[in-house]
Amino acid sequence: MIKKYMFLICSGLIFFLSISSSYSSSGKVIYNPTIDIDVLLQEIRRIAERNRGNVGVAVRHLETGKLLSFNGDAQFLMASTYKIPIAVRILQLVDQGKLSLDDLIEIRKDEYVSWSIIADRFNRGPVSISISNLMELMLVLSDNTATDVLLRIAGGGKAVTAMLRDQNIKEMTVSRGTKDLIIDFASFAPLTKLVREDGLSFAEAWSSLSPLQLQELSVIEKQRSQDPKWAAYLSRNNDDKAEPNAMLQLLDNIWTGDILTNSSKKILQKIMERCETGKGRIKGKLPKNTIVMHKTGTLDTAHGVINNVGVIQLPGNKGNIAIVVYTKDAGKGIEFNEEIIADISQAVYNYFVYTIKGK
Repeated sequence: MIKKYMFLICSGLIFFLSISSSYSSSGKVIYNPTIDIDVLLQEIRRIAERNRGNVGVAVRHLETGKLLSFNGDAQFLMASTYKIPIAVRILQLVDQGKLSLDDLIEIRKDEYVSWSIIADRFNRGPVSISISNLMELMLVLSDNTATDVLLRIAGGGKAVTAMLRDQNIKEMTVSRGTKDLIIDFASFAPLTKLVREDGLSFAEAWSSLSPLQLQELSVIEKQRSQDPKWAAYLSRNNDDKAEPNAMLQLLDNIWTGDILTNSSKKILQKIMERCETGKGRIKGKLPKNTIVMHKTGTLDTAHGVINNVGVIQLPGNKGNIAIVVYTKDAGKGIEFNEEIIADISQAVYNYFVYTIKGK
């Protein structure tokens, strides 16, 4: 055990020294082409081994195009990171004049989903909220009710997926709203019946479960975390999954392409900069006040679906890094995978800070 930790410490030190060598004696940062990006890839591989390699990473420096991918063509559950393509489709409709951010959208009774400020504070009754506020709730607080309403007015999963295909993004599919996604992944008969047979909203159904039923569900989830058949079930199709490379391409298209007008692009970037979830993930070990525009995803904690994607702004006019980190099958809780994401993001940040020359 001691030898193992000494190896990790030494590996980390070697990586730090290698990237730090790009400093000149004057303290100015210069580009050092001898520091190959494979050095960063080796460090990411080492970190990912904590989770038996069940990590997908895709990184691109947007201004130079320098690219890295680790398990980038493997399929991962997006969880709430799929709210980014939903937001893009909404803003496209705004750009086309078919919607306005000021439009008030009525929330239907069956659209209230748990883990939602809207569901918690509006008593499951009729209410209308502007698209602008729904976008804020969906991306900043990951509100599930706001997501399902926006997905509806975006035209559903098929319309969002069609938008992705138009962008030549083939390995990302949006299929369900959060209500159906959570029900499918809970796969708990009493909950499914309350929603799909009795017609309750997810929020109503969840609050209707007895303490005994909630305890039973907790036991089932613990058993599933050790069951390879359940992991196979989660991977049975491409619904609401993406390859890290595909999500990276979407981020690149948002920041550098013409998928949105400049005004809509800025709106989306500012909302993502205000994201309040996942402070221990991409942002976890970066220097204080680093600007990160991002979206988290947390779904099946029994199998370690803990995600974070976004864009990191580098200091000294060194540009921006688009980064995608997806995890699965850890079975060790949220904090375990959050630290993996934080360590990978820190390594990526350090590499590009020390190898990219500022303008």
